[in-house]
Amino acid sequence: GVPDGSVLYTFAQATGFSINTKDLGEWETATQTLVPGRGFFLRVPRAVTVTFVGEVRQGNLSTPLVAGFNLVASQVPQAGRIASDLGYTPADGDVVYKFNPDTQGYSLATFELGEWDPAQPQLGVGEAVWIRKRAAGSWNRTFSVNP
Repeated sequence: GVPDGSVLYTFAQATGFSINTKDLGEWETATQTLVPGRGFFLRVPRAVTVTFVGEVRQGNLSTPLVAGFNLVASQVPQAGRIASDLGYTPADGDVVYKFNPDTQGYSLATFELGEWDPAQPQLGVGEAVWIRKRAAGSWNRTFSVNP
């Protein structure tokens, strides 16, 4: 449901960015998959509402993280603080880069000695961030929509 001229950017550390453009109603690469927990950027030529529909993932969820940069998001559709609410367990030296569409720049939050500086990042539903890690790890969370 996005207009022609839209561009989808995904990232893998081993291969870098993959770019997929929509033109004449078709995506350049029809087989590109958006994986739960992996982030992406979508550039659209004009304001548009994009709605994602699907089943909420439940159970033990894990997103692998490499040493270096990772473009990731929560696997469940919740807003909240990245660690306290969304289950990310930071390690000393982790840096979270959150994109600000108004300034077209990033705000940074560093986790060091058990504290966030300047504050724990707050994410919106489906919002992706860059996490830079000193060592590989994972974002693990157990989630259930049942009481």
